[in-house]
Amino acid sequence: MKQYEFSETFNRDPFFNIERIQDNPAHESPRKFDFHSHDYYVIQILTKGSGTHTIDFRSYDMNPGSVFFLNPGQPHQVTETSPNEGFIISFNYEFLARSNISLNFIHDINLFRPFGESPPLHPGSDNFDKILAYCMEIESCFERSDDFRYEALGAYLRLLLISCNASCDIRELPPEDLADNAVETIRNFRALVEKQFRDWHRASQYADALYISVNYLNKLVKTYLGTSTKDYIQDRIILEVKRSLINSGQTAKEIAYDLGYKEPSHLSNAFKKCTGISLSDFREHYQS
Repeated sequence: MKQYEFSETFNRDPFFNIERIQDNPAHESPRKFDFHSHDYYVIQILTKGSGTHTIDFRSYDMNPGSVFFLNPGQPHQVTETSPNEGFIISFNYEFLARSNISLNFIHDINLFRPFGESPPLHPGSDNFDKILAYCMEIESCFERSDDFRYEALGAYLRLLLISCNASCDIRELPPEDLADNAVETIRNFRALVEKQFRDWHRASQYADALYISVNYLNKLVKTYLGTSTKDYIQDRIILEVKRSLINSGQTAKEIAYDLGYKEPSHLSNAFKKCTGISLSDFREHYQS
């Protein structure tokens, strides 16, 4: 599976890009793109067309009014059933630094899901019109070479993301005086999972590292992430198995050892239970 790097994909700007999705009569239509990933963030906003967007091996319908968000490294594939139109916004970590957008903002706005479910957003018509208006402001700003251009692009991007976040299904939050500590704990938990999932497979290991009880961690994860701590950790491990199966030449046994399993059969059983398919059948399906 190919990973596209920002510097190899875009030549107009080293940090940011916006372009229109347009039907090109010179290309076969509707189009099907190979499975691939990017080393940058992507926002896809559809105004016309239909198809299927598969993100981290989960498939979602593409329809007018859909907004998709992709994290760096997420494998995905677009298969059109009718030609798509809309906007694609792409930006890398360097753009965030130059435009004074913190990674905490990107994490907390909860649109770019590093793994698991990444369904499209379906804003109401009024909010979708506002999002399109921000796209056109970003497009206009991108064409200019003004001083503080990145700050202006970042301001419009932030407004677009805030408008998108306003269309999300917001879970009931704890009282305001508890919310800041809870959000910080969830942020630290997610960062710990990304850092330690190869070695730590139990909820108690994360609770101990965060100096909280397993029950409290489970309550926070359920409230903010909509799942159990155990399932969140397991989903991250299973996703890494999927990515390794299609990205590397490692054997199933090597993948298991790399993910901290002393008995490879334990990973094989867990994978089959979670996905309903064996490791070898999964690899064959996505590499055929």
